[in-house]
Amino acid sequence: PQSAAGMAAPIVSRSGSRLSDDAMAAGSRPGTSGGEKVCCYECFRQVYLQHTERVEETAGGVMRHFCGEACADLFRKALAARSSRAKELVKLRSAVLEAEEDAPELEPPAASGS
Repeated sequence: PQSAAGMAAPIVSRSGSRLSDDAMAAGSRPGTSGGEKVCCYECFRQVYLQHTERVEETAGGVMRHFCGEACADLFRKALAARSSRAKELVKLRSAVLEAEEDAPELEPPAASGS
């Protein structure tokens, strides 16, 4: 159908034959809106936010989301290993600095004048 200005008139949907205006405005199919989705921080699976396991990362206090307890446990183990390694590195650096302080200063080798 054409309007008076010569342009096509908008098609108006009949109730029951198409999605309701509310469903079209939401941008989803009927029955599929379950809330916000996030990706699991460990395996990247998409999960509804209300069904996630949450773990706070100690550095920075950032909350991480996981699809289940298995992925959350893997992350906790990785955090523990990272923390343990950081402590080990601090000890090693301290030992190196102490050794450098205790060692007598070595004079650089003299350049030969040939």
